[in-house]
Amino acid sequence: DYHNFATELARADYYEAACEILKQGVIVYPKDTDLLADYMMYAHKCGKHDIAKEKYNQLKAIDRIDWSWRSFVFSIDYYIDVIKGQKGDERKATETTIEGLIIEFKEQLGNEEKAYLAEADFLEAIGKREEAIEALKKVVDDNTVAVCTQCCLRYVDRCLEKGDYDEVIQYSKKGITMTEEQESVETTAFWYFWALAADHEWFNENLSLEEPDKGSARKVIKLYDTMLRLEPNNRYASTASKRKRMIASFASIEIPKDETSHDVSQLLQMIKQAQN
Repeated sequence: DYHNFATELARADYYEAACEILKQGVIVYPKDTDLLADYMMYAHKCGKHDIAKEKYNQLKAIDRIDWSWRSFVFSIDYYIDVIKGQKGDERKATETTIEGLIIEFKEQLGNEEKAYLAEADFLEAIGKREEAIEALKKVVDDNTVAVCTQCCLRYVDRCLEKGDYDEVIQYSKKGITMTEEQESVETTAFWYFWALAADHEWFNENLSLEEPDKGSARKVIKLYDTMLRLEPNNRYASTASKRKRMIASFASIEIPKDETSHDVSQLLQMIKQAQN
C-alpha cells in the first residue's frame, strides 16, 4: 500500500508527498527493497539528494538476492542521473558503479529484460548510442530473454529514428509474434511502426509516379486499419488516420464513408478528453 500510494503520487509529479508516504513506509518495513528504491529515486527527483544517497546506502547493505527489478532499475537510473556533469575520476567511479549494478542485475534476474534496457540506457548516457542499439538487437537476435518486447520496441524506435525502415519492419514483426499474458508494452506500437515504415517505402517508390501502385497502397492502409482496430492511444490513432488518408488520396483509393466518420468521431473524442 505504501508503494502503490507513493507511486501514484510520483506519477502526478508529487515527489515530496510521495517521500512523506515512503518515510513512514520504511519505518514499518525497513528492509523492503522496493520502498527504499522508491524513496531514493523520488527524493532525488525533488532535490533531496542527501536522503537519496542515504536510502541507496541502506539499499546497498541488503543482499542482492533480495533485490527486485525495481531496486536495480531505480539504482541504475539514479546513478545515470548523478553522472551528468561529473568529470574525470569522479565520473569514472560512477560509471564503474553502474557497470557493477548491471552485471549483478543480469546475474540475479537473468530472465528480466529490464536489465538489458538499463544497460542500453547507460550506454546512451555515456555517448555510446550505436553500442546501445546493437546491445538491444543482440538481446532479440540471441533470444537472451525469450520474451523481450520492451527491448524489441526500443530497438524498432531507434531504427525508425535512423531511417532504417527495413529493420523497423523486420523487428516490428518479431515484436508482434511475442505474446505476453500482461503486456509490458502496447502491442499496437509494433503495428504502428511497421505501418510507418511501409508508408515511407511506399511514398518513396510512388511519389514521382503518375499512376501510383494501388495494390501496395492497400497493404499499407491495411496495416493502419489493423492498428486502429486495436484501440491505440490517441497519438498513434491521430497520426495513423492522417497517414492512411494521405496514401488513399494520392493513390485514388476511396475510403468508405463509415471509416471517415470514425476518424471525425475519434478527433472529437480527443478534443473532449483534452478539455477534461
